[in-house]
Amino acid sequence: MGEHFPVSESENAASIFDSGAFESGVYTRTIQPRNPDGGWHLVLHGLGDHSGAHTWAASLLAATGSEVVAIDWPGCGKSGLSPSHLPTVPEAKQIINSVIEKKGGPPRGVFAHSTGGFFLMSWLLDKGASDRLPKWVWFSSPLISPRYGQGELKILAARLAGHLFPRLTLKTGVTPSACYHGGNEEAKWKDPLFHNKVSVRAGASLLEEADVIRSSFENLPAELVYLIVQGWNDPVCPPEFSRDMLNRLSANDKTYLLVHDGLHEPFHEKECEPLTNAIRAWLRSRNL
Repeated sequence: MGEHFPVSESENAASIFDSGAFESGVYTRTIQPRNPDGGWHLVLHGLGDHSGAHTWAASLLAATGSEVVAIDWPGCGKSGLSPSHLPTVPEAKQIINSVIEKKGGPPRGVFAHSTGGFFLMSWLLDKGASDRLPKWVWFSSPLISPRYGQGELKILAARLAGHLFPRLTLKTGVTPSACYHGGNEEAKWKDPLFHNKVSVRAGASLLEEADVIRSSFENLPAELVYLIVQGWNDPVCPPEFSRDMLNRLSANDKTYLLVHDGLHEPFHEKECEPLTNAIRAWLRSRNL
């Protein structure tokens, strides 16, 4: 990713949220800065992704002096469960709350990519989250319309089978070539920590919550500082959805970085240094 940051890294597995659905717990990854200031940041990855794919963002945040906690959603990464155990939106919000409770207070900021951004938006809209809000949020190619790019039959199947066959999985259709230029599909999907599947249970939950989120952008907390990073040519989460979100946010401090020719993961492009520098400048300018 270009520049290396002066941070040391430690990883630990922790059961921070247990239920019948997540009997093996949720894997967390912690990055410690060399000179910690006592604060912490939260990293939320996307569907089929994992925390290790966002080390670049975690390192950027740790360079500010704060600890970084990244989780692997159930059914993803090292959380040890199959894609059939992906969380519903309410379960994902419970996991966020559990992380905050475990840390003893809210994070200073949250980085959320794709479906992680969808979960974060839903969490921010909960009135019960008002006493644990971060100071800022950084949305990376946020998922806003789960229906986009999905066939009507697949959507219908998710809605109908969500209760009858909740663990049934479907392919999302997302490929490495949709995420970044030169994406090597064979190499990426050989990594056991990646997948492109969603359970009908989790998919139905996303579809159900989507209308609520898209009608409530004005209700996202106005006191937060917002950064939205979006690829111009993102075929997974197109910019028209995040632009609508930006225009309707009531916050005074909101920044939109539209990456020319960027796809769903512009931070994985070979020439990503300008993007990294822009985000670093944003963090410094607001003393975040």
